[in-house]
Amino acid sequence: MNLFDICDDVFHEKETYRNDVWSKECMNRILQLGSGISGGKERIYSFFTRYDFSLADRAKFLKNEYGIGGRSYDFRNQNQDHGFIDHDSKGLTVCVSSKDSSSLFKDAESKTFSWTDVSLRIENLIATGNYFTDEEMKCYNSTNKDEILPDWLLKRYDIIFD
Repeated sequence: MNLFDICDDVFHEKETYRNDVWSKECMNRILQLGSGISGGKERIYSFFTRYDFSLADRAKFLKNEYGIGGRSYDFRNQNQDHGFIDHDSKGLTVCVSSKDSSSLFKDAESKTFSWTDVSLRIENLIATGNYFTDEEMKCYNSTNKDEILPDWLLKRYDIIFD
């Protein structure tokens, strides 16, 4: 095996969705990146699982955790669209432009998700065990051995373990 074999696997992942960049799968993948700040994903997980904060409090927390900024993003769809993710006081904005576009901003389509919407989506990812990858969860658990998902979060999504 050489470096190019490894790179081929990394950069040519199987598509997980067709052309819909606004799909649940796409939005989940974006939110699974975390805030982009060192330790941000772990802080978000911890905040969402330790206490039963109100939706408004969770939205306020996310607004502060993400702050103002953004990053470029390559969508894994058939069109191989590219774009960027911005976040500010209004929410998380996803902007997509066709790979054939001469400019990232020309012919771009964007959609803003409020911090309340982002909060609900992240809560669902956590409750269903899809926020962290298996490796991230293993690492998180090794440093937070006694932490488990609280009953209030599991009940909200009708997840009951006997």
